[in-house]
Amino acid sequence: MVRSTLVWCAFVAFVGCGSTDGEDATSDADRRAVQSALLSFDRRAEPVLSRVDALVRDDRHGAAAEVLDQATLRALQSAIGEVEAVEVAGADGRALRSRAMSLLVERLDAADAYRGVLSRGRVEDLAFVDASRRYREAEGAYEAFLESLEMPTEDEEGEGEL
Repeated sequence: MVRSTLVWCAFVAFVGCGSTDGEDATSDADRRAVQSALLSFDRRAEPVLSRVDALVRDDRHGAAAEVLDQATLRALQSAIGEVEAVEVAGADGRALRSRAMSLLVERLDAADAYRGVLSRGRVEDLAFVDASRRYREAEGAYEAFLESLEMPTEDEEGEGEL
């Protein structure tokens, strides 16, 4: 299921990246539309992800795997669909949407691998370390991308000018 989502998203990204209007700059509207879809997902996902982290800290790996399976994976699949549905006008907007979808697919794959390792219960092996690292890296890449979408305020736009 995760692999088919990845293949499908790659196809959508490939088809959606062509530019017909020659637009070079990402429009503010495109940036805001992608950012809005991601923030909507984040507001729903944050409590669930915090619960997973708390369960892992409490050595309740089986319960954490259940939460990942029942809520997080479904939410990520839904978010991929929501981001895909975002209407953008320009080539840069399509590239942003494609990048957001790729990062969500990576988060989905990493969360699925993490869920698989956690479902084995308390283990201290390389598979757990690798899955945990991959999960955190996917989260970090997603967060960095989301931060890059933030629009500068009027005060920040004027910084550095004399």
